[in-house]
Amino acid sequence: MSASNGQAGQEPIPLATPTSVDDLFLVEFNDPETNNHQKTFLWMSEDDKVFFGRASTNDMTLGDYIKALEPVSDKDLFPELPADTQFTIAVDYDEGSYFCKRPGLFRFEPGFDFGTPKQVLDETLIMEKLAKHPHPNIIHYRGCRVKRGRITGIVIDKYEMSLEQFIKTAELKNLDIDAFLSDINSAVNHLHSLGLAHNDINPSNIMMGEKNKPVLIEFGSCQPFGKLLQTFGTPGWFEEDFWTSEKKHDDIALEKLRQWLKIVKPDEMIKSEL
Repeated sequence: MSASNGQAGQEPIPLATPTSVDDLFLVEFNDPETNNHQKTFLWMSEDDKVFFGRASTNDMTLGDYIKALEPVSDKDLFPELPADTQFTIAVDYDEGSYFCKRPGLFRFEPGFDFGTPKQVLDETLIMEKLAKHPHPNIIHYRGCRVKRGRITGIVIDKYEMSLEQFIKTAELKNLDIDAFLSDINSAVNHLHSLGLAHNDINPSNIMMGEKNKPVLIEFGSCQPFGKLLQTFGTPGWFEEDFWTSEKKHDDIALEKLRQWLKIVKPDEMIKSEL
């Protein structure tokens, strides 16, 4: 749906058409200077057009949200599909079996450059490389979603539960920690053999596959050794701030993961310690 701007030769201004407040991506916070409650909200259309709005009140109807939403330029979020590189394009995919990872919308703020298009392109290039060198414990990439000549999402296999969520279930008692850690180490060693470091290994970035097999996800911080990073790590899963991609970051995170699993499942001695 769109509205004419009244000037010939120009594209009509798109309109946001969410059908429920639940369709919106909401971020609420207190302004650090005024301590006033603030919220920002985004909505994405079926053809991947993004709209942004902000408000300082909780008393809003769906109509109020729609009036506050303004279109976001594609170039602020989505990189152009490079003509000199071959990409796998995800055209039709089953949303029940596959997940489309979108740019970091929770960080978006009009007028601020967070480097989102470059992050999206960098991660897509990493996923293309991993697709050529697959590993059973690394998420399978099905292609990138493209609209209007730009990459708007990364399509990957869908899993229901992360390791962080899994430890809160009764299934934890059946987890073979030694085998689990061995599989994760195998995935990370595979990355390292390709000259890549993940740089953000933690329980929320490990999904639970069939028979409780781990699947490593989230390659937004994965880059060749020595390359400068735009994003890095998760608090609690690295020892000090870092700005370049290095093998040691993964080694530190894997040791933290081993210690963490000992805490969440203390009744099982890890064989590597015997």
